[in-house]
Amino acid sequence: MKTTVLLLLSVAWTCSGRSSSNSANISTTFHFPTAHQTTDWIRYIHYFPNLQEVTACAWVTPYDLSYQSTLFSYAINGNFEEFTVFLDGPALLRVLVSQTGHDVIIPTLHENEKTHICFWFSQSLNQVGAQINGIKSNKVVYLGNNYIQGGGKLFFGQEQDSLGGSFDSQQSFSGEITDFTMWPRVLDSIEMAKIATTCEYPHDIILQPTIDKIEKNGDVTITYSEKCNALFNDS
Repeated sequence: MKTTVLLLLSVAWTCSGRSSSNSANISTTFHFPTAHQTTDWIRYIHYFPNLQEVTACAWVTPYDLSYQSTLFSYAINGNFEEFTVFLDGPALLRVLVSQTGHDVIIPTLHENEKTHICFWFSQSLNQVGAQINGIKSNKVVYLGNNYIQGGGKLFFGQEQDSLGGSFDSQQSFSGEITDFTMWPRVLDSIEMAKIATTCEYPHDIILQPTIDKIEKNGDVTITYSEKCNALFNDS
């Protein structure tokens, strides 16, 4: 029987904007220790909004890049691939929007190495893209014709083949996801670079899976740090 732990402890997260102090941040990391399983997941329990465009950024440390693994999956009634992002080997990010798949070539990732990944979707720009470590970016044409519908279920580390379940062990994520954050627009390249290099987060955040907004299951662990996650921060 699955054991589900509902986390009710509230931890404040102050995102650094143009004038905020980086030392005020609380950095959150989800640790998924095991590949090829269906029991380790994090679920976002707050409302997921309608989105005509979106940018999401996170630090990702994959443990195993030998298979297609799910960073997150968002499903709605009637569409279990409304918004899903996979690492498909070391150099491909697969982004599904309303069941339409897009392959974005990215610089080669390495197992057990932390990399900053931002990816975006825009219905109006007709675009899906990604930026790696604040400098390397690529984009492809959006092949669908729908926006992302709200009100569904968002899981980290597992791919939903039914609403809230039917996980596939061959698509589970093994590694770490740190400081996942989402905005309701396409961030420009400078904004994405500043997140990766100086911890400067635009203020118009719409989703962060902070401890008071999630449920965890299995062997997933969550750790916190006051250290700024940035490419050039050695403090």
